[in-house]
Amino acid sequence: MNNKIIDLLADIRIINENIIRLVNEYIKSLPYKKDDKCINLKTKEVFWIHDIRPTLLNGITPNGHFTIYVNPPKNDGTRSAKKRILYYEYQDIKKLED
Repeated sequence: MNNKIIDLLADIRIINENIIRLVNEYIKSLPYKKDDKCINLKTKEVFWIHDIRPTLLNGITPNGHFTIYVNPPKNDGTRSAKKRILYYEYQDIKKLED
């Protein structure tokens, strides 16, 4: 029994690595990248992309999605150090040209 479980756990690890690889490939294909200044076309909210990473459930298991972390602007319109997760549709994001 232990060998079968070890084999299954190895299969799970390989599958998880493949999911993360595919999500990272998709992230690379997005029209915006880390540090880009962007706008939500629906809400007109402006922000900078802090990071885009595969979403990991419990910090371990990928679910095939990704999470976008953003820095909102300060009152003067410059980039803040605050970081938050973007909760709306990533398709509504457009990169702003500086």
